[in-house]
Formats: sequence, structure tokens, C-alpha cells
Amino acid sequence: RCRRQTAAAPQRRAPVICAISGSGGCGKSTIVAAMAHTSSLLGLRAAVLDLDLMFGNLYDLLGVDAPRDMAALIEPSAAGTLTEPDIVATSMRVAPGVTLWGPVAAPEQAELMARPVELLLDVLRRESDVVFIDTSVFWGDAVAAAVAASDRCLVVGDAAVSSATSASRVIELASRVGVPRTRMSAVFNRFGARGQTRTSPCALRLPVR
Repeated sequence: RCRRQTAAAPQRRAPVICAISGSGGCGKSTIVAAMAHTSSLLGLRAAVLDLDLMFGNLYDLLGVDAPRDMAALIEPSAAGTLTEPDIVATSMRVAPGVTLWGPVAAPEQAELMARPVELLLDVLRRESDVVFIDTSVFWGDAVAAAVAASDRCLVVGDAAVSSATSASRVIELASRVGVPRTRMSAVFNRFGARGQTRTSPCALRLPVR
């Protein structure tokens, strides 16, 4: 007699790519926007989180006319789960295959976003093909949790004098929240006035040591 065996289907888990930096204005948001757009051209469903929760403007870069307040997830997250209507109500459809969440309308609510971000990220991992996360220089609990959960951290720097020092410090911080250095890649943005004397627009070094 043959015994029938069934194996549980593996749970879907989209890769999470997080852009981090120790200094502002180095191009994190631009890089995240470009990666999301490129992913959509490849036929992937890209979810984008702007975790510069207080002052993020990724919706501007992605052409959103009416941004939605991610803080609307605070109240429903108290129950320990987010429903589809909650998630859809705070989403911004940027283009076919690209959907954005964040930031919050009232900056003072940023410190309340750790649990909502964790719950949202859990859903987006299952429902998307790839998740891109933009961050701020200041790491609250929401950013730290997202960085710790990422599959790849892009450490973004530019040609500013202090960029190398800032990059070194953010690498150490990511290490302390549990990100192995083998999951970090250094991206140095050489566009703009700071890098105009460079011959190459960007440099990618893999991995961070």
C-alpha cells in the first residue's frame, strides 16, 4: 500500500532591499525610485516604503499628486494585524507594478510607526516580487526593524568629504542590529555637483568588508 505524502508549499517571501546612509542628500531616494521603476519594466511587482517617515519626499520623485498618510496604519495595527482595506487605503499606485507607502503626514507620529511597518512589511513580502525601502539618517525603531529584516543593504555615499566616515558609522550600526556584512553593498553616487569631476557616475563595491 502506498502512503500518500504531501509537502507544505514554501511560503512566498520577496527580497527586501534597503538603502541606508550616514549622511543626507547622497541619493538614497533617487536610487530607490530608479530601482523600483527598473523592476516594473522587468515585469516585477515592486513595493516601495519611504521610511524617512518625518520628512520623506519619495512620492514627489515618483510623481504622486495626492500622497496618502501612512500613519493611518497606527490604529489598526494595535490589533496585531492589518487588513487588505487598511493597506490599500494607505497605498499609492505609482505605475503598473510600482506601489508606494509613506511617509507620515504629521512628523511627530513617526515614533509610533514601528509596529505598523513590521506588519506591513510582512504582508508585502508575501504579496510583492521585491520590496525597496528608503530610510532616513535618523533611525527610529521602524527603520531599525526594516534594516534588520532586509536581504540586502545598500550603503549609499557620495563625493562629500565626510561620506566615507558616515558610511563607516552606518555600516557599524547596521551590524549591531544584526545585518551581516555579507548582506551589505556600498554604492557611491557620483552624480551632481559633488561628483562632477569624477569620470564614472557611480561605483558599486560588493561586499562591504
